Amino acid sequence: MALASLVAALFGCSSNPNGGANPDGAQAASPSCPSVDAYCASPSQKCVRDWAMAQLVSTWCMDDAGALPYDSVNLRPDCSGFDFVFTTATDTGVVYIFETGSGGLVGIASEGFGDRCIAGDITALPLGQGCYMRQTHLCGSIGATQVPNG
Repeated sequence: MALASLVAALFGCSSNPNGGANPDGAQAASPSCPSVDAYCASPSQKCVRDWAMAQLVSTWCMDDAGALPYDSVNLRPDCSGFDFVFTTATDTGVVYIFETGSGGLVGIASEGFGDRCIAGDITALPLGQGCYMRQTHLCGSIGATQVPNG
């Protein structure tokens, strides 16, 4: 748990041993990182709450105007107990972290010029970064094998 605490200190987010959840099941967060529930309550935020929806091309690969909203979207499933969606744009990206067992969203992080927490618990982010070679490309110009439309 010492490593998780160090990672949490570096990224400024929760290192709750309950996988980002309080004993009552609510998402834990530090003052600088809102809970997933608080973040997702805002209709202006992109929030995909479960892994089943996160795996669909239709979730990520077309905005309301019919354009591709990201340079690339890649899935990294089953990385040490977590599933990840990496969305990339020029010099930055957003990573959605899901717990493999429940399929629930536990954290959202920003990647680029220094990782930072957007919501929830992002202590698993280094695990997703380490699974780079085990990814499935959903859409965009950068990535591995593209999956069929879904």
